[in-house]
Amino acid sequence: MSCNNYDPNNGYEDDDAEINFSVGRRFLTGNGVEKDVKRALELFKAAADAGHLLAKQMVETITKGMQNELENATSQNTAASSPMTESDLFAVIKEKAYVEAGSEAHKLMHEIAMNARRITMEMNTKFHTNEELNELFSELIGEKVDPSFGIFPPFYTDCGRNIHVGKNVFINSSCHFQDQGGIYIGDGCLIGHNCMMATINHDEIPEKRASMYFRPITIGNNVWIGSNVTICPGVVIGDGAIIAAGSVVTKDVASETVVAGVPARYVRDVKVE
Repeated sequence: MSCNNYDPNNGYEDDDAEINFSVGRRFLTGNGVEKDVKRALELFKAAADAGHLLAKQMVETITKGMQNELENATSQNTAASSPMTESDLFAVIKEKAYVEAGSEAHKLMHEIAMNARRITMEMNTKFHTNEELNELFSELIGEKVDPSFGIFPPFYTDCGRNIHVGKNVFINSSCHFQDQGGIYIGDGCLIGHNCMMATINHDEIPEKRASMYFRPITIGNNVWIGSNVTICPGVVIGDGAIIAAGSVVTKDVASETVVAGVPARYVRDVKVE
């Protein structure tokens, strides 16, 4: 095997498979020459064409790696050019139940809050007919409410886009819904004055306190919630339940039961006749 005809740019004129493979490895690792993956690939291909099995494997490995890098770069560019949407945000909240402070999701939450402020300001500072209020509330939550829905303003939310209400629902004045984690209200519910529903908890670690955890609130059918009730994240209230005025609900409430107090506790079953 002669080394007299070696060209550092073109390999060996006699295209010796073993020599091209060895030189290709030097270009790949930067051993004694400037690292050049593309040049290494060319040399490995020359060796592979001459029947060098290891060179063939190297060609496959390098080619696959380049393809992965290209796909990753394309994916990153696509993500950079496609900002997070509202649907993306709520998918993240549903899947991970956590949003880090300062993240893209956190910034989008602030944008959504600005829209909620605009709509609730319109609802709360002018006279509107019931039909107009229903139109505004539908715009706020992004879903068309049933004509049987009713609301007395003022109404407050820093999101609105994750509120879901059934038929024959009535929300009395001065209620506050923090609905980023999801608030689901069944048919026939009555919600009293100044009810507060919160679906967010902040991170307990002081350095991460602005980050948030999310848990949905689910309210069944024909539930009566009294005035000044607070419902905490993750609570499920069963059909027909009654929540006494001033209660703080921290745990699930069984169907057709009455709860009261701070925290809310079982009092009795609902009268059904």
